[in-house]
Amino acid sequence: MDTRTYGDVIRAIITFLGSQHYLKRVEFDQCFFGYQEGVEILKNLTQSSRDSLNHLVLRGFVPSEPKNTDQDSTAAQSLTMLDLPRLKKP
Repeated sequence: MDTRTYGDVIRAIITFLGSQHYLKRVEFDQCFFGYQEGVEILKNLTQSSRDSLNHLVLRGFVPSEPKNTDQDSTAAQSLTMLDLPRLKKP
């Protein structure tokens, strides 16, 4: 897939997840998004379904070894700031 098509696919995923407001279950299995793309996807997902989401699986969501460590470490830190009240254990 060329870079332009890949960007279009990522934007479509982000737009779709941002438009869904009552998702309860989301699973990503072997998607391997870049860190920044992964952060944008999760940001839109958590903004739109923050109160309803109670099951989230991120298996193979981003590569295990970042290529751009400065940008990717910032994005990885952002992943830890997700606020999903229904996913928290009592």
